[in-house]
Amino acid sequence: MEYTANLGLKLPGPGDDILDETGAPKDMNDNMAVLDEAIGNLEAQMPNPNLLINGGFDIWSRGAEFVVGGGVYTADRWRTSNPVTVRRVANTSPARAQYAMRVENSGISSYMIIRQPLETPVASTERVTLSCWVRGNLPNNVFCANTRPTGATRYTILPDTWTYIEIQRDGAVEGMFNTNSTSDASYWYEIAGCQLEYGDSATPYMPPDLALETLICKRFYLPIVYNDCFTGFVGSSTPVFYAAIPVPTKLRVSPTFKGTATNFLCYIAGTAYAISSLSVGANTENLVRLTINPSVTPPVRTSGVIVFNSLAEIAGLDAEIYG
Repeated sequence: MEYTANLGLKLPGPGDDILDETGAPKDMNDNMAVLDEAIGNLEAQMPNPNLLINGGFDIWSRGAEFVVGGGVYTADRWRTSNPVTVRRVANTSPARAQYAMRVENSGISSYMIIRQPLETPVASTERVTLSCWVRGNLPNNVFCANTRPTGATRYTILPDTWTYIEIQRDGAVEGMFNTNSTSDASYWYEIAGCQLEYGDSATPYMPPDLALETLICKRFYLPIVYNDCFTGFVGSSTPVFYAAIPVPTKLRVSPTFKGTATNFLCYIAGTAYAISSLSVGANTENLVRLTINPSVTPPVRTSGVIVFNSLAEIAGLDAEIYG
């Protein structure tokens, strides 16, 4: 019997005649060489942990299309550095991913930068490899990749043709992709299957466990959408309403509320109250507390609910990395 184990190699198995007439193993050195090569091939196919979160662009908690300025998060964990249009599109690259990110020139800035800051930077003593698939309509067909603080590596890519790129760096504070064009709205690029890995070479992109990846993203941003409802109470001394937002995991840092406070409807003891202001309080393993100031003083020691009532806006608790 022979085992190949998808390695393209013949390995000895039960029943093989591997002993000579004296009882000694046949061609032991050859067998060991085959085994070593098989192990090497297996190691080459094993993916490293991806230091980039949402590198397959599966998760878009804030929406699927953005016309934004710099410093704005779009797909979860991915932010801009200058005015661009960002869209979720179907992936047509060889990467094993459902979606790709399309970045379009705004006609305002010559740069088209998308980046992901790392929560824990990689030390300069550690070798890493940044990789992705890219295609686009770019000036001079030049595309750049970087991990900072070192300089970018430039690649020449064929127009509207998927190209695989990878760079090696010592240390990293982010994964960044960019092209420097003129401010022409006809320029665009798409990226897919983005990875940042330890080591001197890239491995094939492997889709993550989507449930786990979504949970990880919610450490950085927890969306609040239409009809989300949270219970709370008015205390015995200060006439404010405390609402509890359940969280699946503790947010990375104490978050800020991103959204329009007046899009919440507040009902206390069966009476509707307008909201004059909102602030974020405790950030625990189980909940984030919102402090609501109604425009009219509510009765103390009463319970109620707040309901997010906007179809047009996705609000959220933002614990992302800025700066």
